[in-house]
Amino acid sequence: MPPFTRTFEIESPMLRLAVHGLGVALLTVIVGYILSGKELPLLLAGLAGLFCLILFRNPHWGVLAIFLFWFIRYSPTLLGSRFLQLSHIIALVLFVPLALRMLRDREIWVWRVPQVKYLLGIGLLFLVSSMWADYKYPVTFMPELDRTFEMTQDYITHTLFLVFFLYFVNTRKKLDAFVWLAIVLIVLSVADAYSRLLLMPGVRRVNASFGLGKSPTVFPYVCLFGASLLWCYYSFAQTKRWKGWAGPVLASIPVIALATGSRTALLQLMAFATLVFMDRSGGWSSSKRLRGLFLLVCVGLLMTLVVPTIAVMRSTSFESTATSPGAQSLKDRVKTVQAGAALVASDPVLGVGLGNFLWLHTAGWGLRRFPHNSYLWALAEGGIGVLVLYLMLFYATYRMLRQIENHGPPDYLWLAKAFKFNLILLMIYSMTDDAWLHDLTFLLIAASIALYRLWATEVMRAAPAVPDDRRPLTTLQPAGMRR
Repeated sequence: MPPFTRTFEIESPMLRLAVHGLGVALLTVIVGYILSGKELPLLLAGLAGLFCLILFRNPHWGVLAIFLFWFIRYSPTLLGSRFLQLSHIIALVLFVPLALRMLRDREIWVWRVPQVKYLLGIGLLFLVSSMWADYKYPVTFMPELDRTFEMTQDYITHTLFLVFFLYFVNTRKKLDAFVWLAIVLIVLSVADAYSRLLLMPGVRRVNASFGLGKSPTVFPYVCLFGASLLWCYYSFAQTKRWKGWAGPVLASIPVIALATGSRTALLQLMAFATLVFMDRSGGWSSSKRLRGLFLLVCVGLLMTLVVPTIAVMRSTSFESTATSPGAQSLKDRVKTVQAGAALVASDPVLGVGLGNFLWLHTAGWGLRRFPHNSYLWALAEGGIGVLVLYLMLFYATYRMLRQIENHGPPDYLWLAKAFKFNLILLMIYSMTDDAWLHDLTFLLIAASIALYRLWATEVMRAAPAVPDDRRPLTTLQPAGMRR
C-alpha cells in the first residue's frame, strides 16, 4: 500500500489479532444471515462493519465524507433523531482512530495549536454569555426562533472537524485531496448555476440548486473560494497537469458570482481582482500579465453576454432610499445593524447569548432577520471578548500563511497564496453574512494549519541548515509533528 494511505499502523499484535477476529466474525455473520434468508439486514450490517474498518484504516476518508455531506447539504437522520445524522455517525467512528492516535503520541498535542486555543476560548465565552442570557432573558417569547441549540451544535461539530482534520490530514497528498474535492464541488455548483441561468430566462438572481450554492448570499464566496484556488494553481503551481482546463473554468466562475445579484459579490470580485493584479510574488513575467489580461477580458465578455441586467443593477445599488432592485433588502439590513448596535450597547461584555439574536431582534424591532454581519454577530451574541478572539484566530492563520508564502518551498506557494486570498475574501464576506460558523471557514482554517504543520515538519527535520528567520513562528515539539 502506498505510504500516503497509511494513516494509522497497528503495531500491537493483540490489536491486529482483534481486527482480524472482527473481520472473521463479520464474515461469519454474513454467511449465517445469507443461509437464513435474511439478506437485507445482513447486507446492512456487513456494509456498516466494512465501512468502520475502512475508516479505522483511512480516517481521512471519513473527514472527506463529512465535508462532502456538509457542502451538498446531505444529512439524512437515522431513527428520526437529528442527533443521528450520517455525518455524526462518521464522527463517532472517527473517535476510535483519534483515541488511538493520541495514545500513540502520549499527549494531546492539538491543544498547542493557537487557533484551537482561540476556538476553545470563544466556546467558553459563548457558554458564559448563554448562562448570563438565561438569567437576563428568562422568558423566550418566540421559542421557535431560538437558535441556541442549533448554533451550539454547529460550533461543536465544526471544531471537532478541525481536530479530525489536523490529526488525519497529515500528508500533502491528503491535503491536496481536500483541495481538489472542494474545487470539483464548486465547479459542479457553478455548472449547475449556468444551466439554471440558460434554461430559466428572466431569472433575477442566479444560484445553484443544491448545497451551499442554494443561497445567493453564500454562493459568491463559494465561487470566489474556488476561483482563488484555481487562479493560484494556474499561476504558481509547479506542475503543469490540468492547467489547460483551469484557465477556461476560472474565467467562468466570477461571472456566476456577479449573476447572484449580491452586493457583497461585487465587493469580493473587486478585492479578488486587486489581490491578483497587485500580487508580485514570484515575479510577473510578460506571459503572466498577458494571461491575466486575457482572463479579465474573457470574464468581462461573459458578464456582458450572460449576467442578467437586473442582477447587475442589484449588485451595484448601494442606495437604501432608492426604488432600485434590492432597495428593501438594503433597508432591512440597515435596520438590522441599528438593532444589533442597540443589543451590543445593552450587553457589550457578555452579549445576549449564542443564538438569541434572531428572536430578540424579532421581538424588539418586529423584523425577522439574522445579523448578516459576522462582526456584529460576534459582538451582539458573545460580547467584545468573542470578537477579539475571532480576530486573533484569523490573524494567527494569516501570519502562518504569510510565513509559508515568504519562506516555504515553491510547491507550497500556490496553496499558501490561495488560502491567503480566501482569508482576505472571508473578511469582506463577513461584513454581509454570518460566516464565522460556516463550513468553508473551518475548512480554510484547518487546511491552513495543516499546510503550516507540513512545512514546519520539513523545517524541523532540516533545522541546522535553516536560518532562524525562515523557521516557523511556533516551535512544536516532535510528538506533535509525527505522522
